[in-house]
Amino acid sequence: MSEINVEEVKKLLREFARTYRRPLHGKLLVLEPFKDELLKLDAKNIPNADVAAFLSQKCGITVSKDTVQRFLRTVKKIDRSSSATKASPPPPADSKTAS
Repeated sequence: MSEINVEEVKKLLREFARTYRRPLHGKLLVLEPFKDELLKLDAKNIPNADVAAFLSQKCGITVSKDTVQRFLRTVKKIDRSSSATKASPPPPADSKTAS
């Protein structure tokens, strides 16, 4: 067996944890292509019920106001966490070395 470089594996795992995003599923996935537009509508304080009604009537996309709200909450959380991750300094290197 080849020897495992513990520090390299730790580095790779930290990077994976930092960049991993749980994939959207179901109705949330349907809204993903319209993320920017939905965020703009949300910024204008347009009610989620009106957004859901518009999507249904004009676009043939049937989602509830709760799905729109959940999508926006999820997207905002992802954006906040990725912004915070980019702004934070890298974690300090472990002073311990594997034997």
